[in-house]
Amino acid sequence: MSSTNVSFNADSTSLPLVELVSRLLIQQHINFLPRTNHPTVDDSIIGVLSISSFFAATTNKKTTFSLFELLPIPFPYGGIRVRLADMPYIAGFDSNNRNLIKWTKGESTSCDFRTMSVCRETPPIITDWNDTCIFQILTDSTLSLCRTEQYRELIFIHCIGKQWAISINSSTPCHSTFLSSTKQSYAFHNNLCTLPAVALITIPPHTVLICDRFSISAAPLPTGPSLSLLHSSICNTSDTDTIDLYQHLSNSTRWPKLPYISDNFQAILDFIAKTPPPPVTLPINHPHQHSFSCLVIALVLITLVLLGFLLYCHRARKSAVPAIHFQLPTTRSTASS
Repeated sequence: MSSTNVSFNADSTSLPLVELVSRLLIQQHINFLPRTNHPTVDDSIIGVLSISSFFAATTNKKTTFSLFELLPIPFPYGGIRVRLADMPYIAGFDSNNRNLIKWTKGESTSCDFRTMSVCRETPPIITDWNDTCIFQILTDSTLSLCRTEQYRELIFIHCIGKQWAISINSSTPCHSTFLSSTKQSYAFHNNLCTLPAVALITIPPHTVLICDRFSISAAPLPTGPSLSLLHSSICNTSDTDTIDLYQHLSNSTRWPKLPYISDNFQAILDFIAKTPPPPVTLPINHPHQHSFSCLVIALVLITLVLLGFLLYCHRARKSAVPAIHFQLPTTRSTASS
């Protein structure tokens, strides 16, 4: 590993060598070199098989990046639920040189950031990323470079370490139930609480949060990494287990709101929504859906058939009338002898 400058975490010492090679192997060349005419020790050797392998390796100049998995959480806005669009799946920040590196979800499939310090396919390092949405989020600037997309699912639930990220349409009442087991029975303790529309919640062990359309138990990783907040004002001191993100998004003045949809564009959308759709012309292969058109066509065909029949009868009757010939007397002159 000294030649590739690849380091491993303390908990990954049992990584098999075959898996390590498959993860770091980029390209492999296999060449056959035939035996020359020079005499050799063993005449049974017909050639030499050469295998050249190329592995991913880090440079001698090491750069430390802090990696984060970005999770766009939906939130209500203007009567609909939206979330940030075109966000990278993994983002790495170099605080010393102010560089950025990012992976999409497809690019990160060949990486295992929890085991090795190197990725098989490393994207380019971005040195100038001031005109990006991530930079505006980190610096609390106006989000003029961020885009949103509509989120149509009713419930969004995702586990982040020891917390659960939850996003719903509106606040909903829930019951926090603690299950304590005894030898003969189970005791339930119900505590009514109101869950905000967008929140980060921490559920204690042996506790289940039961809401109207879903239920959540304690996180599967109770000893996960702690949650780091950029602003202490996000945390509600009255309830440390529930962080109301919706209240922060609605009332915070440190994060100026982006007009995700401008007034002019919203007026165009409202005009299109209120405009009635044009009448749909049904195809001829669906006669049961347009009976009036079929009736008109049938009447026209019947009229044409009747006119043709009358014309045929008229001609046939005219040809069947017998012709009457009258013999007119003629005057002949007799020559006298």
